[in-house]
Amino acid sequence: MAVTTAQRRMLLIGLVPLLLLVVGGGAVTVSAISGKLPFEYRTAASVGPNGVRVVSGIPTQVIGGDDDQVRVHIDGTYGAQRPRIDVRTAGGVLEIEASCPDRNCAVELTVEVPATKLQVQAEASVTMRRLRTPDVSVDGRRGSLTMQFDEPPRQLSARAGEGAISLRVPSGTSYAIDAVAAEGTTDIQAANDPAAPHRLYLRTRYGSIEVS
Repeated sequence: MAVTTAQRRMLLIGLVPLLLLVVGGGAVTVSAISGKLPFEYRTAASVGPNGVRVVSGIPTQVIGGDDDQVRVHIDGTYGAQRPRIDVRTAGGVLEIEASCPDRNCAVELTVEVPATKLQVQAEASVTMRRLRTPDVSVDGRRGSLTMQFDEPPRQLSARAGEGAISLRVPSGTSYAIDAVAAEGTTDIQAANDPAAPHRLYLRTRYGSIEVS
C-alpha cells in the first residue's frame, strides 16, 4: 500500500516528540555522568567538651557561630559516587569527616562553630571567618588557607603545603608571629611582639604569607 504525502507528514510530526524525548533523556544521562546530581546534607550537634575536629577532602568553610551548636552543611553536585559525611563524638571531641570519592564532585563543606578548641585537616582550600575561637590548628595539604578572626586567637597554628596563607586578626592587639614561607614572600602588617601572649605560628612550602 502506497504511503501518501499526508501520511508521511503525519509520521514525521509524530517522530519529532519521540526524538526530543530521546535527546532529552541522553542529556540527562550525560549530565548525571558529568557530575550534575544535586547533593545536600544538614545537621546540628552539641560541641564536644574537648572541642571540634574537622577532617575534609573537599573545599571547606568554617564560620564562627552565635550559639553553642555546631552546624554542618554540604551542598553541591556529584556524579556516580555520593559524598561521604560522618559526624560523631569520640574522646570528648566532636569529629566531622567529609570526603567525595567521585572525580566529578563539586561540593563544599560549611561548618559553623562556637568559641571552642578547633582542629582542621584538609586536602583542599579552607576559608575561615568571624572566628572567636581562642585555640585553632589548621593543616591544609593542598590549597590556600584564608582566615579572619573577630577576636584575637590565643594560639593559632596554620600550615599550608601547597598554597598561600592569608590571615586577618583584630587590630589593637600585639601578636607573637612566627611566619615562614619556604618558597614565597612574607608580609606582616599586624603588630608583632615576641613577648605577646597571642601566638601565631604560620608555615607554607609553596605560597606566600600575609598577616594584617
